Amino acid sequence: MLPLRFYDFFAGAGLATLGLSPTWECVWANDIDPRKGAVYSANFGEDHFFLGDVANFKGTDLPNNTQLSWASFPCQDLSLAGWRRGISADRSGVFWAFWRIMCDQFQRGSRPPLIVVENVIGLLHQREGFVGLCEALAALNMQFGALVIDAKWFVPQSRPRVFVVAVDAEVACDGNFRQEPVPAWTPKSLSDAYSRLPASLKSLWRWWNLAVPSGRTHSLAKIIERKPTGVNWHTRKETAYLLSLMNDTHRAKVREAQGSGKRQIGFVYKRMREEADGKNTIDVQRAEIRFDGLDGAM
Repeated sequence: MLPLRFYDFFAGAGLATLGLSPTWECVWANDIDPRKGAVYSANFGEDHFFLGDVANFKGTDLPNNTQLSWASFPCQDLSLAGWRRGISADRSGVFWAFWRIMCDQFQRGSRPPLIVVENVIGLLHQREGFVGLCEALAALNMQFGALVIDAKWFVPQSRPRVFVVAVDAEVACDGNFRQEPVPAWTPKSLSDAYSRLPASLKSLWRWWNLAVPSGRTHSLAKIIERKPTGVNWHTRKETAYLLSLMNDTHRAKVREAQGSGKRQIGFVYKRMREEADGKNTIDVQRAEIRFDGLDGAM
C-alpha cells in the first residue's frame, strides 16, 4: 500500500513530517525561515520543500491527489507567554494565507479531505479568532472539532497544544466521534470555546473519539546528568537574574526545594504576566518554576 500524501505548511524543521512518516509521505512543504528550511532539506530532501512567504503561493502550485493538509501556523500572537494579539495579527495572521490556498483548491475540487490546524492553547482564548477559524473551515465545506493534547503523555514535558481536525463534510465519520467530549482531551478552555460558537457552527462540530494513553511514565529527574557534558551550568549571576524574575510564590518554591535536603530538579520557563503597578496594569516578564518532573512550555 502506498503512503498517504500530505502538505506540511509552516513546516519548520519538519517535526510533522517526522511524526507522520512512514505512513504518510510529505509531497509539499513550506517555511519562510532559511535556517529551518536548511534543516528540513537536510533531513527529508529538498525536492518537495519550498522556501518563502506562504502568501506568495497559490493552490495550483501544490500537487494534487493529497489526503491531508497540515498547518502548524505561527503561535507568537496567540501564546499565553506572549502579547496575545490574536489570529489577525502579523505573525499568527498568516493562517489566512494558508486558508486562501485551501479555498483555491476547494474551488478547483482538489482540496484535501482532511485538514489539521495545530497551535497553542491561547487560540482558545481568542474568542473572535477561534470562531473565525471555525467559520473558515465551515466555508471549506468541512465538519470539525478540536482536541487539546499534552506532550506529557509521551515525553517529560508539559506542552499542551490544540489540534483542530477538519474532515470533508461528505465523509461519514459516525464511528470516529462521540456525542459528549472525551474528558482527557477537553479542558475547560476548550469546552468554553465550543460554548461560544453559534448554532450553525456547533452543528458541524465533532467531539473526536481519540484513545487515551494509560498513564505518564516519564520524568526528567531520572535523566538529568549531575555532570553534564557539552554544556555548562548557569553562573551565580545568571541564576540570580532568573530568581529576580520570579514572584514571591515561585521564590518560595525554590526555598522549599533548597530546604528539603534532597536533590530537586526544577524547570524554569518565562511568561508575560499582567500585574498591578499603582493604578495601572502592566505586562511583566516572569520566570516560573515547577518541580513535578515535567519541563514546562507554552
